[in-house]
Amino acid sequence: LRVYPNPTTDAVQVEMPGDADEITLRVIDAVGRTVMQKTESGRSFEVRLGALPPGLYRLVFTGEKRFHSATVI
Repeated sequence: LRVYPNPTTDAVQVEMPGDADEITLRVIDAVGRTVMQKTESGRSFEVRLGALPPGLYRLVFTGEKRFHSATVI
């Protein structure tokens, strides 16, 4: 799993390992609230975070065959 650039002020590019299946992405803030959720497919996609207040967020990716997470500042 690659998430870059990190830190960011606008968007991050996500590159998932393995074959491409449908992924549910949740963006979780520092107190544990889900502030964004969407479904993506493919190995590479962009996540736009610029509308969120500055802070620390956890990106949680779940799919039929996998679970990954990353922290973004």
